[in-house]
Amino acid sequence: MYKQVKKDKNKKNIVCPHCKYQFHVCYKKGTALLILIAVLFLIGLNLLLLAMIPFMDTINIIGLFFVTAIGICITYFLIPYTVRFKK
Repeated sequence: MYKQVKKDKNKKNIVCPHCKYQFHVCYKKGTALLILIAVLFLIGLNLLLLAMIPFMDTINIIGLFFVTAIGICITYFLIPYTVRFKK
C-alpha cells in the first residue's frame, strides 16, 4: 500500500480498485506541514545538542550531521502518510 500511495500522489484523480469511486488526491498541505515540523524539530535538536556539549570539534559536527541525516530520512519515509484522498 505504501508504494501505491507514493505512486498515486502525483495524479490528480484516481479510481479505487475496490469500490470504483473516483477520489481527488491532496498532498501539498500535509507535506508542507510535515517538512516545516521536521525542520523546526531538527534545528531545535541540533541547537540542544550544541548547548549540551560545550566544545566544538570534528566529532561533534559529524554527530550533528548524522542526526540531521537520520531526521531527513525519517521525514522522507513519512511523506506518503500525508496524502489525503477526497471524494
